[in-house]
Amino acid sequence: MMKEQQIQMYALVEEWKSSNLTKGDFAVSKSVTYHSFNYWIKKYNKEHTRNESEVSFFSVPENMNEIKKVSSLKSVDRKTMSIELPNGIKITIY
Repeated sequence: MMKEQQIQMYALVEEWKSSNLTKGDFAVSKSVTYHSFNYWIKKYNKEHTRNESEVSFFSVPENMNEIKKVSSLKSVDRKTMSIELPNGIKITIY
């Protein structure tokens, strides 16, 4: 359940997003400190973007014939993901 202050600030954030004003100019026009307004923008964005970044999955073929078809694709057709850790370890997923 949202508190009244959160409802008011989220309404201001939505109003600011549809305006052409900078954060600072908008905050001054609404008599809100810049730092307070920026806090609410970050909180709003965190809450409203969480649902948009859903994880997607893909199916793995059960029989070897389908796996061979997938592995015979050119490397440019395959998607890869690499994660490089601070200690120098690199993880690549094909």
